[in-house]
Amino acid sequence: MGVQIGLGTVAALLSVLVGIELAQLEVLRRTAQRSRSNRKRLRALLRAFSVHPDEGPAYDVDADALGGES
Repeated sequence: MGVQIGLGTVAALLSVLVGIELAQLEVLRRTAQRSRSNRKRLRALLRAFSVHPDEGPAYDVDADALGGES
């Protein structure tokens, strides 16, 4: 005895999954855009203090300490 699922149900589920994926892609796009913007702002700030962005100190940040993933 199997469970029968109609094509409408399958189409609705696929539609929901596609919607979720599109939302996740939009979040990733905005995050990347914000990252680029922050990088530009940081470079401008370093230049304002006469620090070449590629010659400044480098720091390793522990993402776990900031509540993120490592």
